[in-house]
Amino acid sequence: MVALSAKLTGKSPEQFLESTAQKLLDAYAQRGLVDRLKALLANPAVDTELAREIVATWYSGVMMTRHGPEVMTYDSALLWGVATFLHPLGYCGGPINYWSLPPTS
Repeated sequence: MVALSAKLTGKSPEQFLESTAQKLLDAYAQRGLVDRLKALLANPAVDTELAREIVATWYSGVMMTRHGPEVMTYDSALLWGVATFLHPLGYCGGPINYWSLPPTS
C-alpha cells in the first residue's frame, strides 16, 4: 500500500507510516478491492476513481470503510504539509507567541 500511495501522490514512500497504510489496506480488503489495488499498482490509469480516492484519503486522513467514513490518521494526513502555516489543531505551530511576530518575507 505504501508503494501504491507513493506512486499516486508523487510523495516519497518514507512519508507514509506503515501502520496507517496497513489500516487503509485492511479497509480496502474488507470492501473487496484488493484486485483493483493490484491492477492500480501496475497501471494507475486503469482505475482513476480508486486512485483519486486513495489520494484524497491520504490528504484528508479519512478513509472509506464498509461502514462509512472513518478517521485513518489525523496528524499524519498530507494536508498538513501543503502549506507551511498549516498544522493539526492542538499542535503548536512554533515558539510562544510565534503568531504575533511579522512574517520573514
